[in-house]
Amino acid sequence: MPQTSASCLPYPPSIRRSLAVSLLVTALVVLPPRRAKAESFVDSKVMYYFEGGDRISVLSPTVAIQQEFESGLTIKIDGIYNAISGATPTGAPPRAKVITRTVPVSSGGSRSPAPVASDDQDHEDETEHEGGNDSIGGRLFGRHLPGAFSALSAATPAPAPASPAPSTGGGGGGNTTTTQTTEGTSEVPTADFSDERIGLNLTLSKRLGDHTPSLQLSYSDESDYLSLGVGLLDSVEFNRKNTTVTYGAAYTHDTLEPANGQPNGTKKTIDGMVGLTQVLTATTLFTANLSAGRVEGLLTDPYKVVELNGVLVPEKRPDNKTKTIGYLALTQFVTPLNGSVEMSFRHYTDSFGINAETLELAWFQKIGSQFVLSPRVRYYDQAEADFYAVTFSGAPEFYSSDYRVSALEAVSYGLKAIWKPNSRCSVDLEYARYDQKGSDGVTSQDVYPQANIIIAGVRLWL
Repeated sequence: MPQTSASCLPYPPSIRRSLAVSLLVTALVVLPPRRAKAESFVDSKVMYYFEGGDRISVLSPTVAIQQEFESGLTIKIDGIYNAISGATPTGAPPRAKVITRTVPVSSGGSRSPAPVASDDQDHEDETEHEGGNDSIGGRLFGRHLPGAFSALSAATPAPAPASPAPSTGGGGGGNTTTTQTTEGTSEVPTADFSDERIGLNLTLSKRLGDHTPSLQLSYSDESDYLSLGVGLLDSVEFNRKNTTVTYGAAYTHDTLEPANGQPNGTKKTIDGMVGLTQVLTATTLFTANLSAGRVEGLLTDPYKVVELNGVLVPEKRPDNKTKTIGYLALTQFVTPLNGSVEMSFRHYTDSFGINAETLELAWFQKIGSQFVLSPRVRYYDQAEADFYAVTFSGAPEFYSSDYRVSALEAVSYGLKAIWKPNSRCSVDLEYARYDQKGSDGVTSQDVYPQANIIIAGVRLWL
């Protein structure tokens, strides 16, 4: 996505902590249940996700190996690597840009304007550069204490412009003076960071009559975040295999060790789901599932700050959350066009006050005997969390200025091409564009990134 808005992303960018959420929970809770059809294959994909404005970029190769045995046992191992870097909003409110002007002074004392050089005087101190063992130091604000960081984000009044300081200039022997002023436009404070993540998943499933129970184990590790998960799932086929009921539960335990001095913490998540896949006709497939979960522990992002009574302080969220997700999908094969359409709707709600809806439409067009083209579009709408605002005053119990829990809308659209030269090989290439914007009329639109996603993959059946 994730945290919530990250979960709505077309690919789990949640970058940062969202990337550390196990694929196990995604498989159990987010994805629609499908009828089990085990097969042996090797699958490899590479995703490149990059946001505009020098924001976040992610390079993510994945490899999956699945082996089905005659006994009905299926073993699947998949691994993922994320290389993440870029800049992310800190949560501090926008601040006015500072304009530095250098004005030459003639020997006679009269002044003539010089070209204007625009820059942010505090850029060097605004973000902590990576270095040493702190590979994610840029998102920590490092040496910046809340009070010291306030002035850099306009959380407290900016200092008055410095008095003109004469200096010896070149060209004609005149002097120059330097003044600093602010302009009406503003910019969102961001922090640079980089990190790496490794994720591994193991799935064991066994065909037992009409049942296919499976055990899923997950492991995800990055510099400050460790996630371990276990899940149990069962699919039951009946009605001449036209109906499949899937049910399961998952548990994850996450450990966070912030590198910016914030207290360590843990997070425990329990998810349960039940789903139905029904063959309605020879060309129509219907899917529905319902999932619910509870999260307890450190839900606050230790790298986000808010402006509270004019001073920047770490954000604070509730230490528990309940969530419910409903999903409906209909796949229809259109015989005259030799293609199929898939329509889906997803509703998300949680105790943070966030409600979100997702609508997705995809078309799969077969071209000849080897090619499939699949254009798709996805719309997402989210209401803000109860504790979200750009700035805070008084003594609120919880507070966050993280744009990912603000009110927002997002549209993603793309095209996927699949080439299957023979029965044992498939190659695919996909491009998607992701655009989002705030819908509360208050949050700066500059915090919402626009992204491009490129995915290339190869699958070999064994």
